[in-house]
Amino acid sequence: MSTLNLRLVVLITLAWLLAGCAGMSKEKQCTVCIDFEQLIAPGTTFGGSAQTPGTVVLQRAAGTMSVENFLHPSGTSSFNRAVVSSPGLGGPGNQRLDVNNISLRFALAAPSREVTFDFTDLGGHENFAVNGGAIDTGNLEALPATVNGVAVTVFTAPIFNSGGVQVGKVGKVRLTGQIREVLVGGQEFSLDNLCVAP
Repeated sequence: MSTLNLRLVVLITLAWLLAGCAGMSKEKQCTVCIDFEQLIAPGTTFGGSAQTPGTVVLQRAAGTMSVENFLHPSGTSSFNRAVVSSPGLGGPGNQRLDVNNISLRFALAAPSREVTFDFTDLGGHENFAVNGGAIDTGNLEALPATVNGVAVTVFTAPIFNSGGVQVGKVGKVRLTGQIREVLVGGQEFSLDNLCVAP
């Protein structure tokens, strides 16, 4: 390859890298995720006695994650913990965040048009809020179609034990609109693959 051709290839490659995701389809453009894999050892614990509500415990390109109080339907709150663990019954991904009576707030690095996340629900109820709105204390699949101006779609599938009895569900939440932050928490709950598209 001539020196001129080599320089041309280098320049084109640099231009492509500097352009970032600009050449990608709109659906895949610059999507970044928090997946609890890289640089997080299994057993890492957030919340509990290690932090106080509002503490930022994770920073990624997608934004920051802080630990928050978990609101019960009775109006009381608790602040337990979330633990990074390996996959279990029906859990998505290789590692996930097991959430026990605590909520996580994801403050996005920039406003997003779409946020998705995977979850496993083995019991109890969940907390959910978007853009600082009121916290919903029911189940994710019972969320209304629009929450605080953001469209919400929830997909679920049952988890069965070896005896054929349903013991929970796995699902995905898709949010579309102008999204700045998301709060989600649970009791017997796991969270993974929170992905943000600009």
